[in-house]
Amino acid sequence: MYSLLVATGSGLGYYSGIGTKKYGRQVLAYSLLGFGLFSYLTFKGYIDFGKVIGDVESTFDQDGDGDFDEKDMKLLQEKYGRHWKRIICIVSGFVLGFTVAIKVKRVNIEWEDF
Repeated sequence: MYSLLVATGSGLGYYSGIGTKKYGRQVLAYSLLGFGLFSYLTFKGYIDFGKVIGDVESTFDQDGDGDFDEKDMKLLQEKYGRHWKRIICIVSGFVLGFTVAIKVKRVNIEWEDF
């Protein structure tokens, strides 16, 4: 079961790496443009980080006491702890596939070659 998760993560990572090599500059340019726009909106006061932080804390507050602390972490670990093995398998496979796609020169094979 875990080998299937590693293989799935490797495939996703490989194709993500190919896409990053091919469209990396465009993605970087759009990301920087989005970051600049986000920073400008924050500077002008359209985005309130106090409200954002409050919403995130209320989402992760598991015991309802109004703050995110060690008790909430323990409750989250009990609730989602069994999924960590799967997550680690998928992420390790993704990193492996992504690294291979970035490091290895891709050979283009056309249908006429067969």
